[in-house]
Amino acid sequence: MRLPLPKPRDSLAVQPSPASQPERVLSLQVWKKKMPKQSNGDPQDATTPLPTTDEEKRARLKELEKLTTREKLLGIMKMIGDERVGDDQLLGALIILEGLEPKENQGS
Repeated sequence: MRLPLPKPRDSLAVQPSPASQPERVLSLQVWKKKMPKQSNGDPQDATTPLPTTDEEKRARLKELEKLTTREKLLGIMKMIGDERVGDDQLLGALIILEGLEPKENQGS
Protein backbone atom coordinates (compact mmCIF):
# COMPACT_ATOMS: atom_id res chain seq x y z
CA MET A 1 0.00 0.00 0.00
CA ARG A 2 1.44 3.37 -0.97
CA LEU A 3 0.95 6.41 1.20
CA PRO A 4 0.64 9.85 -0.32
CA LEU A 5 3.64 12.16 0.04
CA PRO A 6 3.09 15.15 2.31
CA LYS A 7 2.59 18.50 0.67
CA PRO A 8 5.38 21.03 1.32
CA ARG A 9 3.21 23.06 3.71
CA ASP A 10 2.41 19.92 5.73
CA SER A 11 6.05 19.41 6.66
CA LEU A 12 6.65 17.41 9.81
CA ALA A 13 9.65 19.53 10.78
CA VAL A 14 9.16 21.62 13.88
CA GLN A 15 9.40 25.30 13.15
CA PRO A 16 11.07 27.30 15.91
CA SER A 17 8.94 29.94 17.49
CA PRO A 18 10.50 33.40 17.35
CA ALA A 19 9.64 33.91 21.02
CA SER A 20 11.40 30.73 22.18
CA GLN A 21 15.06 30.77 23.14
CA PRO A 22 17.37 27.78 23.19
CA GLU A 23 17.44 26.10 26.58
CA ARG A 24 20.66 25.74 28.56
CA VAL A 25 22.04 22.30 29.28
CA LEU A 26 22.77 21.98 32.98
CA SER A 27 25.43 19.87 34.61
CA LEU A 28 24.14 18.35 37.83
CA GLN A 29 27.68 17.82 39.11
CA VAL A 30 28.64 21.48 38.58
CA TRP A 31 25.38 22.62 40.17
CA LYS A 32 25.93 20.42 43.24
CA LYS A 33 29.40 21.87 43.76
CA LYS A 34 28.09 25.44 43.52
CA MET A 35 25.16 24.91 45.88
CA PRO A 36 26.02 25.19 49.56
CA LYS A 37 24.65 22.40 51.72
CA GLN A 38 22.00 23.80 53.98
CA SER A 39 21.58 21.88 57.18
CA ASN A 40 18.17 21.40 58.69
CA GLY A 41 19.75 21.07 62.11
CA ASP A 42 20.28 17.32 61.88
CA PRO A 43 23.49 16.47 63.78
CA GLN A 44 24.39 13.94 61.07
CA ASP A 45 24.66 16.82 58.58
CA ALA A 46 27.64 18.23 60.46
CA THR A 47 31.00 17.43 58.93
CA THR A 48 33.98 17.24 61.19
CA PRO A 49 37.34 18.35 59.85
CA LEU A 50 39.69 15.51 59.05
CA PRO A 51 42.80 15.25 61.25
CA THR A 52 45.86 16.75 59.60
CA THR A 53 48.74 16.48 62.06
CA ASP A 54 50.29 13.23 63.24
CA GLU A 55 49.11 13.98 66.76
CA GLU A 56 45.51 14.52 65.60
CA LYS A 57 45.65 11.31 63.56
CA ARG A 58 46.94 9.28 66.53
CA ALA A 59 44.17 10.69 68.74
CA ARG A 60 41.55 9.85 66.11
CA LEU A 61 42.91 6.29 65.78
CA LYS A 62 42.48 5.82 69.53
CA GLU A 63 38.88 7.05 69.25
CA LEU A 64 38.20 4.66 66.35
CA GLU A 65 39.60 1.69 68.29
CA LYS A 66 36.92 2.24 70.97
CA LEU A 67 33.98 2.15 68.53
CA THR A 68 31.51 -0.71 68.54
CA THR A 69 31.00 -2.74 65.37
CA ARG A 70 27.77 -0.84 64.69
CA GLU A 71 29.49 2.53 65.13
CA LYS A 72 32.30 1.45 62.79
CA LEU A 73 29.81 0.41 60.10
CA LEU A 74 27.89 3.67 60.45
CA GLY A 75 31.15 5.60 60.24
CA ILE A 76 32.12 3.78 57.04
CA MET A 77 28.73 4.49 55.46
CA LYS A 78 28.94 8.14 56.43
CA MET A 79 32.43 8.49 54.94
CA ILE A 80 31.36 6.84 51.67
CA GLY A 81 28.92 9.70 51.12
CA ASP A 82 31.41 12.41 52.11
CA GLU A 83 32.39 14.64 49.18
CA ARG A 84 35.95 14.81 50.51
CA VAL A 85 36.46 11.07 49.94
CA GLY A 86 37.94 10.50 46.49
CA ASP A 87 37.97 7.52 44.15
CA ASP A 88 41.48 6.52 45.24
CA GLN A 89 40.36 6.33 48.87
CA LEU A 90 37.26 4.31 47.95
CA LEU A 91 39.42 1.93 45.92
CA GLY A 92 41.84 1.60 48.83
CA ALA A 93 38.96 0.77 51.18
CA LEU A 94 37.66 -1.89 48.78
CA ILE A 95 41.13 -3.43 48.45
CA ILE A 96 41.47 -3.64 52.22
CA LEU A 97 37.94 -4.93 52.82
CA GLU A 98 38.33 -7.63 50.17
CA GLY A 99 41.70 -8.68 51.58
CA LEU A 100 43.56 -7.81 48.39
CA GLU A 101 46.28 -5.58 49.86
CA PRO A 102 49.81 -6.87 49.25
CA LYS A 103 51.70 -8.34 52.17
CA GLU A 104 54.54 -6.01 53.24
CA ASN A 105 57.10 -8.71 54.01
CA GLN A 106 56.29 -10.85 51.01
CA GLY A 107 59.18 -11.36 48.57
CA SER A 108 58.69 -10.97 44.81
